[in-house]
Amino acid sequence: MGGQVIQVHSYQQWNQYMQQSCSCVCTPPVIVFFADRCCAASCTMEQTFANLASTYSTLTFLRVELQEQMGIVNANGLNQTPTFLFFKGGKRVDTVIGAIPAQLQQAVQRHSVCQIHQTPHLSCPIRAVPTCPIHRGRAF
Repeated sequence: MGGQVIQVHSYQQWNQYMQQSCSCVCTPPVIVFFADRCCAASCTMEQTFANLASTYSTLTFLRVELQEQMGIVNANGLNQTPTFLFFKGGKRVDTVIGAIPAQLQQAVQRHSVCQIHQTPHLSCPIRAVPTCPIHRGRAF
């Protein structure tokens, strides 16, 4: 979080981010860019993804390099790059495939608001308490 793209260097690091995310509709997703540095389309989306991370600084943006993290790639059944997956509570909630900046931006915008209150996640009335009331005390 904090306006930057975080490079995932291990399966352990991946699991930490997946376990930290809550599946509640009032919490933001973890957005993951599965990229291949040898793929021209992936390279063209690098700046778009970085700009979105900067714009939506309250969301978590991760980047997984395909050739370095095949275990994560295989676990998610990926076969195209670039692929952008959105996770909540460790479960995939949305997918964007391809180098289409507008499509990715629309998906990020859609997931940047509470699905119940249609407010930014940090402004959601449910988040006024320090832990998720739906998930019995899990921290946001």
